[in-house]
Amino acid sequence: MRKLIHIIIFGFIILLTNSYSHSQTSVSIRLGPNTGQDCLALSNFPNTSFPEHPDLAGLAGTVFGEYYAGRSFFKFDLSEIPSDSNVIEARLSLYANPNPSNNTHDGLNKSYIRRVTSPWIDADVTFDNQPDFTHANEVILEQSTSPYQDYLNINVTDMVREMVQNPQNNYGFMLALRLEGIYRSINFASGDCPDISKRPLLVITYGTVGIQNISSEIPSEFNLYQNFPNPFNPVTNIKFDIAGSVLTKISVYNELGKEVTNIVNERLEPGSYQIRWDGSRFSSGAYFIKLETDDVKITKKIILLK
Repeated sequence: MRKLIHIIIFGFIILLTNSYSHSQTSVSIRLGPNTGQDCLALSNFPNTSFPEHPDLAGLAGTVFGEYYAGRSFFKFDLSEIPSDSNVIEARLSLYANPNPSNNTHDGLNKSYIRRVTSPWIDADVTFDNQPDFTHANEVILEQSTSPYQDYLNINVTDMVREMVQNPQNNYGFMLALRLEGIYRSINFASGDCPDISKRPLLVITYGTVGIQNISSEIPSEFNLYQNFPNPFNPVTNIKFDIAGSVLTKISVYNELGKEVTNIVNERLEPGSYQIRWDGSRFSSGAYFIKLETDDVKITKKIILLK
């Protein structure tokens, strides 16, 4: 009898586990005035901030015979990624500045990308009041092989995972030369570079667990039900039917028609599903949930009332 009970319990656990689907989403963030901030700090201007500088650089050299060093700080707005997400991968691409104000890549310029650990604002950072950083999970950029080399798909997963899981401590990155001896530089386009395609790009792939398969019976048609409760604060339930094995996307849009978050983006098997959406990071107002497949588009209006 005891063995039978164990078998039943084990089977129930498997059934409960399999009733949830893992949703995986990729988000691309191009650094700019509306998606983050950055700045350059120069030791020869120890009390001057450079919040709109086109260079994202690590520098060491001389000006009129006087030594100087330069470091950059940059931060992406990650608020669209739920803090309970599992960051599967985060890749950073830095593009050589086509029209740099300082030197291009030059000299023994092996560099570090490190996670910043204290608050900062781009308009206030100077060389003499730089924010703190940690060596934990720092990433090495190897010495450049050409003056305009791009550094693509840099693995910053561990650092970004910390930023997402603790959003109140997302203070971004620092770029600095490994050794700040003259003469050497590494120079990328910043979020203020006139050529938007050269600005830093962060691609994050993350997953969430929360799509509950509430019925394996095959529905006769696709359907998106009205959320409940509605109005809600801040969590609501969304039920939907999938009539065939299809790539399914469910997103939330604001009243201007801009997508503010993606909830589901994966192939689902036929059945009825339910998912919870947490709107705690969004302001009160009307939103729209849209279910999309190749052939189906269904929209429901929802009200977030705080």
